[in-house]
Amino acid sequence: MSQNPTADAESLDAAHAVEVCNALAEREHRGDSWHLTDALLNRGHRLNAYATDDAHFQPQDQPGCVAWVQVRAESLDPGALLSPLKAGPYYSSTGPKLHDIRLDDGRIAVHSSPVSKILITGGAPGLRVVESEALTECSLP
Repeated sequence: MSQNPTADAESLDAAHAVEVCNALAEREHRGDSWHLTDALLNRGHRLNAYATDDAHFQPQDQPGCVAWVQVRAESLDPGALLSPLKAGPYYSSTGPKLHDIRLDDGRIAVHSSPVSKILITGGAPGLRVVESEALTECSLP
């Protein structure tokens, strides 16, 4: 993942997102960049996050569809895909599927396929976590 110092990342004023999970780089134990994303968000940068397999289409680059991006788009046209990637109506996953996320009356409600943890981070009040076996929904401030 990104080995850039936070100061270098802050200088990239045209960035829309940070790759927070890279399945190919994870084989070298450097596939997680949440630390960089968290630092940038805490310094006021408005960024989205995404996860990928980062395939370069070489035989050794076959991680087996470990991480992907699910985009809410009207079509598979490049423009129809790029717009939500910049605006934010998408999610990335390494397994769970998000069925619905709603923000209502100061609470965020998440409905997903069964997971062991739902974690919301960023801004005030900071980190919120709900853990349970086969968790499929939660509502957090």
